Amino acid sequence: MRKISVILTLLALAAMSMRADILFQDSTNYPYVNGPISGQGQWYIYSPATAADQSNDVMVINDNLILSTNENDSVAAPTNGWLNSSEFNFVSFQINVSRVPSDPNGSYFCQLQTTNDGVSVAHLFIDTLGTVVPGTYRLGIGNYATSFGGAYGVPVNLPLDLVTDVTYTVVLAWDADESSAFFGATLYVDPSGNDGPLSEEGNITGPSFIYPTDDVPSPSQQNIPIYGPGAASQIAFSHYVNASISNVVAASSFAEVNTTNPPVFGVQPLSGNYYSGNSETLYAVAAGSDMTYQWYNSNGALTDDGVNYLGSTSNILAILNLANSDSYYVVATDAYGNSITSQSAVSTVNTTPTSPFFTSLVPLNVTNNLFLTAGFNNVALGTGPLNYQWYHETLSNGVAITPFAALAGQTNPAINLDLADYTFNGLYYVQVTSALGTAYGPTNSITEIAPVVASLAQLHALALSLTNVLASNPYVNQNNVTISGYVSFNGGYGGSSYDEFMVQDTNGNGIAVYLKNANNGNIDDSNTPPFGASVTVQGSVQVYNGILEIDPVGVSAVTVSNLATAPISPHLANPYFNEFAINGKTNFLDPNFLNLAASIVTLTNVYIYTNHSAPFGAPVQGLTFPTTGGTLPLYCTIGQYDATTNSHYWEIYQRCPLYGGVTGSSQFGGQQVPAYCSELTAAFVPSGSSPEIIPSRLADYVTYTPTNFPVGLISSNKTATITWPAVTGQTYSLLSSTNLSSPWAKVISGLGYIPTNGAYLDTKNSSAKFYQLTTP
Repeated sequence: MRKISVILTLLALAAMSMRADILFQDSTNYPYVNGPISGQGQWYIYSPATAADQSNDVMVINDNLILSTNENDSVAAPTNGWLNSSEFNFVSFQINVSRVPSDPNGSYFCQLQTTNDGVSVAHLFIDTLGTVVPGTYRLGIGNYATSFGGAYGVPVNLPLDLVTDVTYTVVLAWDADESSAFFGATLYVDPSGNDGPLSEEGNITGPSFIYPTDDVPSPSQQNIPIYGPGAASQIAFSHYVNASISNVVAASSFAEVNTTNPPVFGVQPLSGNYYSGNSETLYAVAAGSDMTYQWYNSNGALTDDGVNYLGSTSNILAILNLANSDSYYVVATDAYGNSITSQSAVSTVNTTPTSPFFTSLVPLNVTNNLFLTAGFNNVALGTGPLNYQWYHETLSNGVAITPFAALAGQTNPAINLDLADYTFNGLYYVQVTSALGTAYGPTNSITEIAPVVASLAQLHALALSLTNVLASNPYVNQNNVTISGYVSFNGGYGGSSYDEFMVQDTNGNGIAVYLKNANNGNIDDSNTPPFGASVTVQGSVQVYNGILEIDPVGVSAVTVSNLATAPISPHLANPYFNEFAINGKTNFLDPNFLNLAASIVTLTNVYIYTNHSAPFGAPVQGLTFPTTGGTLPLYCTIGQYDATTNSHYWEIYQRCPLYGGVTGSSQFGGQQVPAYCSELTAAFVPSGSSPEIIPSRLADYVTYTPTNFPVGLISSNKTATITWPAVTGQTYSLLSSTNLSSPWAKVISGLGYIPTNGAYLDTKNSSAKFYQLTTP
């Protein structure tokens, strides 16, 4: 028997070698031995990085890689022998999840990485966001994001509820062709043979779940070139999921990675007892390729009529206005015609008139972090129809500050709230009414605490909601909160006892990072990450002199990732120039200050002066930036200065030469200071004497007049689309007129700072219009 087994294995390997499309298959190329994964063929532990910390707790049992959130090790493959020569790259594996993640946001548990720089090009997530069937989970994909709410936002989930203890085939595809509709990463779960992207093999896009994610941000992430031996290219699995992984395959064609699983029910419809006049929902989840459903009762196949049934051909059936007891079942069919029938669910209907009542009045007290969700589900029984209305009483430090009031739109047994600010603290109950009476649910409570992870947009919104208390208590979040973004300024703004730099998201929301006691008496910002780097910072958040600021406990709380630099969209600050020049000096809690402080802003039509004494002073004439360290204080206005007042100015705080990070740090030294800029882009910070901007690059002083450029116009259904090519470093203003001889009115300004092709949709068209695009 042993010899026969060996011969069969050799034959399988020989057959395998003839299938050129398959580049790697774990159980065939590298057979497993039951036990720890460490040292088995191509697999190795990549996290923790040091051997002393690797606990060998990732196990293999019968060719299944067992992952558990109780473990510490993450594994990767391959280290050699995996060659890639095709435009399309496909990786698949089978997964059987044993436990739904307790955190709704879940985490990533699989990633693909490039060879040359170890940059992750695709992450696979498990979470419960958007699930409809209770107790299910979903899979999502993000090209580069490793956490929800990170620099690239929330990964894209497949709208497919999955169940535990059922095996699914997961396929990850990567298309490096920028002209392709499937450019980037794509996720499939149990696809059929018709669900591949269009390719040389003639596969077509079918009706299945195909979800491409973001486009790649840099050329180094456009493909997964896999070389050997000893290359760093990986498919990696981490211990952030409770599941078994098997049959890992990499191939250059979709057909070779698509494994068909027979249909099986993971969730069966359940019997229940109900009262007449109410509704019932039956759930069923079948695993298989492109599953379709048809529900039946004792009279035969059901059809949606909006009165008695909804969802008769989906996996969720709503039975409306229950009148009689009956039994229900569903038949699920996959793309290949294989059918499976569920168990029958008996719906027992009580027709005795009964006033509404709750089986339990035990309250639920929820404590949750800001920016997450919280809610309650209090279902009443009794003859229907039952009408629900939720009520809320706001509490502050245990004291009611508003009486109970009805919550608009909250008219279901369940209430789920997005905790966008601290106004959701307090007590909640639901009132239920019917023709036979009224009942009240338990009095529940929500306690909101400071966020653990937040986007910069969320922190800005939170700061704006706290302006009435920030004057006496500057802290937005005194606990540690984690933020992510890109370094937008690091040019020597720190003092001798601290380092400071600024971080932004791609929408221009900024925050200052204050590294206390970081540089040991130096003023070179030696601990600040390089300009444009992607960083994650953990610390308390406060508003200091109008700037949203995060204070990490030390250098170790600042992590620099290997994500590529992303374009940042500066704010056009012209509309706020006078407001800040006059009022901003004394009102650091001005909402516009809070929005723009520590952000990159652009000013257009800028005149630069040497001082702001009365009269304002002569414009710059032949002044050069110093060649040695220090600052060159300059001042600017929008348009020519009006000598009748001496308050309309901003300060330009220019370090020369630029410290810490940008290539060509002496780029300012010896260069002439321009007297006029068509655009000036810089980091914006409030200051005790005047608002202040800090340019990072000589190129931020834009002095040239752009050449003429073509503008396109398409009109359809009273909507005009205006397009224009990229003009590096420029903003645009769009003007319109109903007649060429009439005055031109500004539609919008500050469009498209980043060097990319622009477009604007004008939907406010009741008559013919002419358009003019100018820069700035």
